[in-house]
Amino acid sequence: MLGDHLLGIYEKALDAGDDWYQRMEMARELGFDFLEISIDESEERLSRIYGSDPEIMDIELMNCIRKHLSYEEKIGSPWYKVYPDVGNIAAWWLDPLSDLEAGIHSIVGVHLKDTLCRTSEKPGVFRDIPFGQGYVDFAACLGKLEELGYTGPYMIEMWHKEGQDDRMLVREAKAFIEEQYEKGVKR
Repeated sequence: MLGDHLLGIYEKALDAGDDWYQRMEMARELGFDFLEISIDESEERLSRIYGSDPEIMDIELMNCIRKHLSYEEKIGSPWYKVYPDVGNIAAWWLDPLSDLEAGIHSIVGVHLKDTLCRTSEKPGVFRDIPFGQGYVDFAACLGKLEELGYTGPYMIEMWHKEGQDDRMLVREAKAFIEEQYEKGVKR
């Protein structure tokens, strides 16, 4: 739990060499409430598609909640909601706080990862940035969500690399997010 919220970990943060039982057990041992499965370009993961909550992505087409809201209005389905990634929003030099506020009524979950902003010389870096070494102000984002009355889950998004100690890195990331949450709610 993170405050009153469920807290999950991205399956890709854990060693893919472990079976599902081992990954779920590790998530439980590390104090997570759920393990979020991934859907990406791989055939195995594409077969998992069944929902309709788009994540705010690392491409300009859907890089902020406000863009999602225009599609939500056009589609008009109560099932079409948003799962924003505060790192992806921040990496586009957008204001995550105002974006979260604009779409609070449509948010069903929040991804937490750190990113680096794009510049005229280089594209943004949307993954593999250790927590606290990127651009995202997690305390401000988490505090804003609490202020807005957000009640959904949070999910820590990170990626395991061969040879890394996934248990240690996930534990460190969770401690960082918990610290930022406490700072955010005390603002």
